[in-house]
Amino acid sequence: QTKHLLSSTRKAFLVSKVCHRESESLQRVLSCGNIIESLSTAYQICPSGQIHEIWEFFDAWTLEITRRGGTTNDDAAGSNERDSSTELSFCVQMFIIFIRNVRTNKQNSTEIRTFSEKTMASSVATLLGNDISIESISARCDYFLRQGLNLCGWLVDIHTRACFWIENLHVSYHGSYSLLSQDSSENKNFDVLAYLQNVVDMVLASDHY
Repeated sequence: QTKHLLSSTRKAFLVSKVCHRESESLQRVLSCGNIIESLSTAYQICPSGQIHEIWEFFDAWTLEITRRGGTTNDDAAGSNERDSSTELSFCVQMFIIFIRNVRTNKQNSTEIRTFSEKTMASSVATLLGNDISIESISARCDYFLRQGLNLCGWLVDIHTRACFWIENLHVSYHGSYSLLSQDSSENKNFDVLAYLQNVVDMVLASDHY
């Protein structure tokens, strides 16, 4: 039932592109306490097999919106970006509700750790631009950056919770530091720490600081 609800919501955003008002109505779902509480409960008791399925759903949806929505603050792309911003915000917030409520344990910890690293290298890297240079950061759409950093923070949370359950894990190397740095397990991860350092350098060098 949860997967059906999520799939229907995704389809509704595609239909609502012809009517911005309907898209805003979907966004208001996130302010409905009863709906959020029901989703949270469903995620907390979600079987391991469904965790994988739902995680893949959100990862794919985030990537689709980001690639469709444009990558810069170019005025010519403004309309397309506005159409994507509401859907992206909804998708990421729903993804975060899922991440916050998934219960990690000895049985699913290794799998969830792998999911977190995959999403960091795919959705988060795409949202942040796959480029840690100051030039790339300054050209990136603000709402892409906000959603990417928000999702990144909650991935660190669930990755840390998963690592807690994994036996014989060297935390300083395989823990959340590795999730944020260049190398994570066998995968080449997006270097979020270097990215954040360049964000700080850019702000310090700006006229507004």
